[in-house]
Amino acid sequence: MPQEIQILNYAELQKESVEQSKEYARYGKTQTAREIFETEWINQTDTLTTHLINMVNLSSSLELMPQGMLKAIHKSHRTLQAEFVELITKFLEEYGNTPSDHIDARNAYAVQMVKRMSQHKFPD
Repeated sequence: MPQEIQILNYAELQKESVEQSKEYARYGKTQTAREIFETEWINQTDTLTTHLINMVNLSSSLELMPQGMLKAIHKSHRTLQAEFVELITKFLEEYGNTPSDHIDARNAYAVQMVKRMSQHKFPD
């Protein structure tokens, strides 16, 4: 049975970050609510991405996953659809900058492909 993913919404995470920052201050620790929030947001994104990667690993057909992703995105607000595509684009650009010590024969083509994609200039 897959592990359930616990995700806080943005407002809850902000509130918890402020409370945790106040708690840290009582013990002389100096971590701002913003720093706590950003760390937790990155951790949550890491968890979701790990689950998605695990699905890729278990999938017998990678053609099914895009269908599920499209099903989900088409249920979203149009602005969120655009922001999601922007997120994926930014991720691909960053992936194209993967340091050479993280590249070998298994992922070299993927890194080169996204490098070429990010160099393409689309019309405005």
